[in-house]
Amino acid sequence: MSGSLALVHDQRPTVAIIADDRFGMSRMQSAIEASGGNVTDALSIADIPEWLVKNCLVDTLVMEICEDSGATLDRALDHINQAVLRDSMALILTIPHQLIDPIAARINAPWATILCDPTPTERIAALSLAWAEQNMRLNDRGTDSDAVRLRDLALEVGRIANALASVNDGRDLEGSHPAVHDVQLHYQVSPQYRTEFELKPAHIRALIKERRQRERHCDLELFADPAWDMMLDLMASRLENVRVSVSSLCIAAAVPPTTALRWIKTLTDLGHFVRIADPTDGRRVFIELSDMAASKLSLYFQDIHRN
Repeated sequence: MSGSLALVHDQRPTVAIIADDRFGMSRMQSAIEASGGNVTDALSIADIPEWLVKNCLVDTLVMEICEDSGATLDRALDHINQAVLRDSMALILTIPHQLIDPIAARINAPWATILCDPTPTERIAALSLAWAEQNMRLNDRGTDSDAVRLRDLALEVGRIANALASVNDGRDLEGSHPAVHDVQLHYQVSPQYRTEFELKPAHIRALIKERRQRERHCDLELFADPAWDMMLDLMASRLENVRVSVSSLCIAAAVPPTTALRWIKTLTDLGHFVRIADPTDGRRVFIELSDMAASKLSLYFQDIHRN
């Protein structure tokens, strides 16, 4: 009997690490071990096609990307996105903020999490949440309310991780990334989305400016509302006939990029945001308000104008 007990299989989540840097490999391996995962494969980006052909299935794929290798990276991301969609694996990518647009353009699997310049706490939190979500999904035990609670938990854990990072390393929660120049378009907002007082971009931009001024005098954590900040920015951009890249929307959110990316994914899943491929640049996607969200925002501004 005691001999059979010794043969209990390892029930830890299996993880394959893909990294373009040995230090990145080490960082993520430490996070996986701290989270209770089992690293079964350690790969370079060049190994990905052959590894996937062998049908090496794991619970989670983790990519630690430090540099932009151009077409090589693009091909690897395409392979990985297809494999994750096909095999229902969880995917976690850690990237520098400069790669937000190229990564967002190619990764659209619903079980993918993108971490931007993450702290160790953020890595561990992302792994734990990915496994919880995967367990619920694969065992078909989750209800819609479970999914909502899990999503809320992910957002809350991300907020806590950001707060801890701020205390530990003095990170500026507002971010300091360079602005992204967006593409000017030529389309008109449908009349059904215009309010009686003819909502103009200046109205919304003024509100956004007031929000940023408030944060100069009050603790940012008290008023952080990335979903609202992004919706305001997208509504103003819609009226200005401007499309907004993922990286630019992260800046508008006024929170760390990882938090902004998490909210973009959530709001896209809920149907408030829409991903639009850039027809001139395969390494970029735009984010727009859905017609439903734009209509609700227009009604909101109409109501506050009346009052």
